[in-house]
Amino acid sequence: MYYVCTYLLNFKDFLKCNVNIEKPYEYQLLYDWLGKGLLINDCSDLWRERRKLLTPAFHYKILDEFVPIFNEKTDILLDRLRESADKESVNICDLVFPAALDIITETSTGFKINAQQKENLDYIQAVQDMGRILVNRVINPLLHSKWIFSMTKMGQQFKHNLNVSQTLTRRVIDERKRYLMQNKGNTDLETKDSKTRKRLAFLDLLLDHHLRDNTLSLEDIREEVDTFIFAGHDTTAICLSWTYHFIGLYPEIQRKLHQELDSVLTTDCMVTIDDIKRMPYLEAVIKESLRLRPPVPVILRAIKQDIQLGQYVVPRGVTLGLMIDVMHLDPDIYPDPLTFNPERFLAAGEGRDAFSFVPFSAGVRNCIGQKFALNELKIVLAKTLRLYHFQSLEPRDSLIEYNAIVKKPKNGIRIKVSPRYKA
Repeated sequence: MYYVCTYLLNFKDFLKCNVNIEKPYEYQLLYDWLGKGLLINDCSDLWRERRKLLTPAFHYKILDEFVPIFNEKTDILLDRLRESADKESVNICDLVFPAALDIITETSTGFKINAQQKENLDYIQAVQDMGRILVNRVINPLLHSKWIFSMTKMGQQFKHNLNVSQTLTRRVIDERKRYLMQNKGNTDLETKDSKTRKRLAFLDLLLDHHLRDNTLSLEDIREEVDTFIFAGHDTTAICLSWTYHFIGLYPEIQRKLHQELDSVLTTDCMVTIDDIKRMPYLEAVIKESLRLRPPVPVILRAIKQDIQLGQYVVPRGVTLGLMIDVMHLDPDIYPDPLTFNPERFLAAGEGRDAFSFVPFSAGVRNCIGQKFALNELKIVLAKTLRLYHFQSLEPRDSLIEYNAIVKKPKNGIRIKVSPRYKA
């Protein structure tokens, strides 16, 4: 049985609560791939333990050290945009998804997947196919049976893709563990001098804990690494795709962005954290895109204890669906909600409740990587918009979406890319 929650009061009451944070049965279909990773962990005690362990990897000082990787991978994206410039159109999804995968893989593991250079294509294809297959399995009750699923062509393809994906992840983990052991376990965590410390990969934090306390196994680490690569590239890439689409639809908004970027960025060199702090309009554009097209439109929770939401009691034993995309269109919170209007997010949010905007969820089980994601989005958009003009070739209502865990445009997003400065 399902209950659906679409109103701010119910959202707020539920997300502020420290109970009922477990994920429901449907997430178990992801276990073969992501195991008990932070995203789908359905045991509240284990989830809290893992969350406490992983939080230091997202300290702002560590996130700042990833800025060179954001810039480096965006420079490759700029080369690909240059190749596409002045063509009739380009599917922007085909460009930003490999860029996002490059970024999350190197920042989380230190491994260069080089997706934009079309390396490791078997791994990239495996990750994409598994997301598509899992959605098809979720919506077909017959395929919930592991035995039935394993006998289908889809199940056999999933098994092959799973082997490709996990083989690479385990190889990366083993290589990094050997490196740390050869250096007597002296990880970058212990080097306090920021000038000599190498960038701290998410994987290093996990291996440091493993080497000190083997209660965290290598397979536990594999689950967390796969979780962050999956969750950290798909959501960011789809947000980038929709943001380019919205920017390309509204010339006046794009003009304001170009003005802001031109006033902050005096060269085409690396964009810094200090730079993006001076880009409030860019942040407002990103947030408005996330409001209208949250990458994960629904949050599901297993209700283990009866909970009062407004005038209703939701009983234990049911699944509660929190409809983010519907709540973001509430006209009482966002007047004229279907209009793309970044100014909503200027002037301190105009007094809206903090729980009225939750693209990264909120409360106890909010997205641990939301600051990482926002920094990445801002830097990628700042560098590309500084040099290119984007024109969307399709109206918003013509883009058909489908669920592949993350909600995506079925046929991509066609955009015309033009250089702002002629050579």
